[in-house]
Amino acid sequence: YTVIVVIGGDGTFHEAVNGYIKAGGRAKGVRLALIPAGSGNDFCRNFRSYPKHNPSRILDAIIADEYVLVDAIRYQCAPSQVHQTSPSSGYYINGSSFGIRYWPGLGKLPYLYHGIKSYFVDYKPFPVEYTFVRPDGTQSVGCDRPFLFAVMNGRYFGGGLRVAAKAAPMDGKANLVNAHDMPFWRVLTSFLPGALFNWVSSISIPQNMRSGEVIAAQVQPLFDNDEILLEVDGEVAGVLPVRYQVVSNAIRFILPQF
Repeated sequence: YTVIVVIGGDGTFHEAVNGYIKAGGRAKGVRLALIPAGSGNDFCRNFRSYPKHNPSRILDAIIADEYVLVDAIRYQCAPSQVHQTSPSSGYYINGSSFGIRYWPGLGKLPYLYHGIKSYFVDYKPFPVEYTFVRPDGTQSVGCDRPFLFAVMNGRYFGGGLRVAAKAAPMDGKANLVNAHDMPFWRVLTSFLPGALFNWVSSISIPQNMRSGEVIAAQVQPLFDNDEILLEVDGEVAGVLPVRYQVVSNAIRFILPQF
């Protein structure tokens, strides 16, 4: 095969990306195309002119061999005893996070409701230690109680929530977002509205939120008995500890050129 066409949403594309990379798709010259047919379609949102509602334009791009090289992020995490997951490793294309959970496809207002519900009912912030490597090779370490901790390849998750405004899936870097030690008034007036209406960025962020570019990261619970669920492209993958590594130019992705 020279082209693999995926018809589906972010979850289906996630599975295709893992199979593509593990089979050495890029080295074999195979292109990966996506015709969006899911509830969230967050990966496509990274490309402003992507013809989400025009499959014929994507087919034209396949014929014309219009493609770009996009990054992926490799992750390795531990199994969950509660959710009975196995030790997990693989690749993702959008984002990985822990903290408040998101619900792909529900839309922005339901996310606001679930975000508030998570803050009071579903989620207890656990202390974590983290180490990350910047693009220049320098390392930083820290310890926080994140309300939301995400390592993003793209800008969006949860069906259009832009939590990493400076992320780009073709720059060889991930964007780390750490919303920590946030009182409820800050969550309600700054973080959630920022994600809903695209105010959250790497330049203008709340005092209790850190954001920056990384090429690798490692996060682990401060205490061994804390089981912290990890999500990858919207699905529970396991629990912390987790390691991340950016894989540059991992996929030949069909992208119509205008």
